[in-house]
Amino acid sequence: MNNLAETMNSKVGHKVGHQEPRPVEIRPGLDALLKDIHALEALVAGWNEQQANTVEALRRADGALHKEAFSRLIRAVKQAPGAMAALKEAVGDEVVYAVLRHLEIIKPSLHERVEQALESVRPFLVVTAAMWKWSRS
Repeated sequence: MNNLAETMNSKVGHKVGHQEPRPVEIRPGLDALLKDIHALEALVAGWNEQQANTVEALRRADGALHKEAFSRLIRAVKQAPGAMAALKEAVGDEVVYAVLRHLEIIKPSLHERVEQALESVRPFLVVTAAMWKWSRS
């Protein structure tokens, strides 16, 4: 009769206690994930209005569920010692940051707020600069 280790070795193909090297996990970046989403959005754009509205309602409901789940998770984790440092580190990941921003769980950074403000006035700055150049000629 085989002992447990011999049985395990014959079934798994290597000695018990010996760990095979784990393959490196390749995680998709934000750009790749967004590319997939944009491709699906382009597909839905060609659908009739009722189908597109159904997909949009599903997206809103799914987003609300995720926002509530992440909000509760963050609220619960904040109670643990050292958790704020870990949360701040996690938010440094571009995918985590993008999702939490999309769900409006975290506010835009100062840089993003400045860029938004500049975007709103940039057309006026171009017109003003053009008028100034015209008046000087």
